[in-house]
Amino acid sequence: MAPRSCDRLGQATTQQLAREGELARVRGRASTAVRAIALRHPGERVVLACHAGVVESAILRFLPISKDVVRLKLHTPRLDDSL
Repeated sequence: MAPRSCDRLGQATTQQLAREGELARVRGRASTAVRAIALRHPGERVVLACHAGVVESAILRFLPISKDVVRLKLHTPRLDDSL
């Protein structure tokens, strides 16, 4: 049985994902969605509830960060980490 996409992504390294182009496709979809939301709400404050990967994709796409940066390695603690 072929591995599910999420299984493959969970086991792959960032370098493997970048090399295979999957990371670029995910970033493309995420940043396109963020841009579309921003364009629908000009001048408004908008809150997005999303995974850190979407936040990272938007940061890497819209801020002046070197194209050589593959990951920001954002730390997003789980709720139960503080319990």
